[in-house]
Amino acid sequence: MQIDVSYPVVHTILLGFVCLLFITATMRKRTGDELFSRENSNELKGYAMLAVVFSHVGYFLSKDTQFLFPFSIGSGIAVNIFFFLSGYGLTMSAFKKYLKPIPFYIRRFLKIVIPLWITLALLYVADYFVLGKIYSTSSMIQSFLGWFGTANIWSDINSPLWYLTFLFFFYLVFPIVFRPWHPYLSAGVVFVFGGLFAYFVAPIGVQSLFRAHWLLFPLGVLVATFGHLQVLTLPKRSKSQKILGLVAFVTACGLLYGYAEIGTIYEQFISIGMLALFLVAFWFIPLRSELVETIGKYSFGIYLIHWPLMYRYGVWFQFLPPWFATLVGLGFSFLFAILIDKLTTFVLRKKEEI
Repeated sequence: MQIDVSYPVVHTILLGFVCLLFITATMRKRTGDELFSRENSNELKGYAMLAVVFSHVGYFLSKDTQFLFPFSIGSGIAVNIFFFLSGYGLTMSAFKKYLKPIPFYIRRFLKIVIPLWITLALLYVADYFVLGKIYSTSSMIQSFLGWFGTANIWSDINSPLWYLTFLFFFYLVFPIVFRPWHPYLSAGVVFVFGGLFAYFVAPIGVQSLFRAHWLLFPLGVLVATFGHLQVLTLPKRSKSQKILGLVAFVTACGLLYGYAEIGTIYEQFISIGMLALFLVAFWFIPLRSELVETIGKYSFGIYLIHWPLMYRYGVWFQFLPPWFATLVGLGFSFLFAILIDKLTTFVLRKKEEI
């Protein structure tokens, strides 16, 4: 159900203040010389996850889009971060230990499929018994296969899961085409296949979304290749570079504010430019938030549950202030993500024992 928000600007300021308070309270000095270390990647995912949640609440759950603006305009670049880090992470793992397709699928897909299946099963059961909502058999089968052909925020079982269809495609293609001894050629093939899928194979209902993000996974593959071959190295942080980081952050925020919804053929390229600026800021500003890192660690589970949980079951929005209700929804999603992560780890451990 959608919510009415009286004084949306006031509630946005309150939520922003609380988030800033918690983030700054958990700030620590950034260490290490690897931009996309596990900790740094988790922090990036954490910020991206917050942007996705605030976007869905501000633009869809709330009837007044002033609520959570401008925190709600960053979901596009957030999805870019997820795709980019996926391409980067898979490539760096392949450089360290190359896996043939079947072992790759067993190792990688289960970590995604198990949480997805558990979440879908819970949602289908809850929607039927609590809401009396029935879905077609074909749509249910397709969802368990990872095929989400629409992104209807109101009627789909979980509209943000369109992202997984494109991610699954890249996961299917990557071990077939990537060869550590021919990384540049492999990145080019991933680039071509991603474009062909986005423009000629993707379902009509999500084609525009695929076209807006298809460059980021192969870009992650390419940047990982640059890093592995030491074509791209990161300078150590100096005082002038810290200032550069602040300038890059302000510039990226300005571009995000002005071009978040331009809807032109240049949208993806401007989005990549913003991502590059945010990465410069991320590296040269020597602070990290342990809280956001933790959110990023469990971002996949949060992504799986946050929208249906808040839209269809968020009864707390009816009696709590909107800014606080949003944080409560985020908290419930976070707890669900922890539980599903532990359950997935348990299942995978049992599988290994067998």
